[in-house]
Parts: sequence; structure tokens; C-alpha cells
Amino acid sequence: MSRRRAARRAVLWTLVTVGSLQLGLSVALERLKPEWRDPEYGLRLRDFQATPRPEKLVAILGSSRTQMGLNPAAFDLPAGVGAYNFAQSGSGPVQELLTLRRLLAAGVRPDFLLVEVLPPALSTRSPVNRVTASERYDWRDLGYLAPYGESLPTGWLRSRLSPWSASRSVLVSRAGLGFLLPPSSRRDFLWKQTRPGGWMPYFFESVDDDRREEGLRKAHDEYAGCLGELRIDPVARKAYAELLELAAIHRIGVKFFVMPESPRFRCWASPATRDTVTAYLGELARASGQPVADLSAWGLPESDFADGHHLLRHAAEATSKRLAREHLDA
Repeated sequence: MSRRRAARRAVLWTLVTVGSLQLGLSVALERLKPEWRDPEYGLRLRDFQATPRPEKLVAILGSSRTQMGLNPAAFDLPAGVGAYNFAQSGSGPVQELLTLRRLLAAGVRPDFLLVEVLPPALSTRSPVNRVTASERYDWRDLGYLAPYGESLPTGWLRSRLSPWSASRSVLVSRAGLGFLLPPSSRRDFLWKQTRPGGWMPYFFESVDDDRREEGLRKAHDEYAGCLGELRIDPVARKAYAELLELAAIHRIGVKFFVMPESPRFRCWASPATRDTVTAYLGELARASGQPVADLSAWGLPESDFADGHHLLRHAAEATSKRLAREHLDA
């Protein structure tokens, strides 16, 4: 065999091997390993499926406020009733709807839903809940999200053609090599920090004044702009209407709630914004047949928060107990 022919064969086999590895990982991400594709959701799904199914399930949907702020183990529910926190960072109405659809597709039918309403995510200028194509979604998600984001197929296809690149942070972290990644790229905290029941408490027991001020500045930069004069996004309305319709089809009760906010965070919302949000919460209450639990009015002190809207651990425990006691009739 000539050297040229041997070189061509080596190149061909290299291409076949790389292509096979890419294809194999794409299949695994699609069908076998949701915890690799979308670790926040996938790890919780696997954990829930590995535990005995309660007679009655309360599923919690929401953003990082809920993810860090509600501990199902503190709910003190009646015998036979269990709760699980499926909240994910950055979630607004569309992502909450997607999570419900994913759970139903996985054979998990809650009896009752606690659904967080994140006021900034209701805004037409929302800094969260932007539906963008990413490695987090599988092919079924594309159909669910199609009405909410026209660019999904192109971006999703790009991530599937190079899954090793798109998922490298998760894969490296899962291999126990997260220390090789920049701190902002590490993902091992997602499974190291998450507790049974899906609760992921805030990273520190407490924060000093300087750290809290830094967190408040970041929160102000991210959220204050859309809280000045909030207008309800039609996309948010559509997503919550679809969520309620889907829940009705499957005979699932729904209760909306708003997580606590610190005094400084609350002052960024103008009176007009507060009136708009209150009116919309009234609409959701009528549509769901359940009063909205507005915990933002509880008046928790600034010291209960890391950054004005993420509860510290002690406050999360207390909030979980009070929410269940005063608002959960599941």
C-alpha cells in the first residue's frame, strides 16, 4: 500500500470515528442522558424517578428564586403527599410550561402545581426567559417551543452537529474534572449543591454587607430597567394560558405564587408596575380558580436575602414552612 493511500485511509477512519462519536453523543443527549443535556432539569428528573412516588405529588415550577427559596422537605405535608422542586434558573412562563410538558412526556403527572410568577419575566423587556436555541433542548422541545421562538431549529441543529463542543462544560464537570474549567464554566455545583426534593440552597449560609451590596447592584442592573413601567408580555400571557389549559386536560390543580423580595428590591418597581402586576395576578387567580400567594408582600428584612431576591438558607426554610401552612391545600 502506497503512503498516499495509507494517509487517505487514516484520514477517512479519523473522520468516521469522529463522526460516530458525535452521532453517539447526540443520540445520548436526545434519548438517554437528559442530565447531560440539561442538568438542572435532568438531574432532578432522575432523582425524582429514583425515589418512591408519593400518592399525591405537588410539583414546583419556577426560577432560581424558587430553586433556592423553597425546600419541599420543610413543607410538613400530610401523609401520602410529597413535593418536588423542579425550578430552574432563569425560568419564566415559557420555561415553566416546557418543564410541565417534559414531566408529562416522562410519565410524571403531578396532582398539583405550584407555579412561580416572576414579575420581571412578565415584562416585554424581560431580562430572563428569552427563548434561544441551545443544547438544553431535545427534538420534542422544539415543537413545544416553536410558537415562542422562531430561531430555535437553526441554533439547536448547530449544537447537535457539534455536541462535544456544546456540552463540554457539563461533560468535563461530570467526569470530575471541573477544576480544569474556568469557574464560570463549571457545572458540578448543580449536583453537589442540590438536596433531596430538588432544593438547591444558596451557596453560603450568610453573606456580609459588602457581598450583599454587590449582589444588589447586579440585580439592579439586571432588573430595574423593566420594573420602571412594566407591560405584560403577550408571550407570557400565552404561555400561562397554555399551561392552565394543559393542566386542565390532565386534571392538575394549579396555584400561582410570587416569591419574597427585599425592601430595596421592591422599591425598584414603580407604582404603575405594581398596579399592573397586581391586576395580572388577579387574572391568573380567576383563570386558575385559586388565589395567588403573593409572598413578596411578606416584608422580609434585607438580611434574609443574598442580593434582594434570592433567599438565604434560614429564610428559605422559614418561607417554605409558611407557604405550605398558609397557602398549600393540596
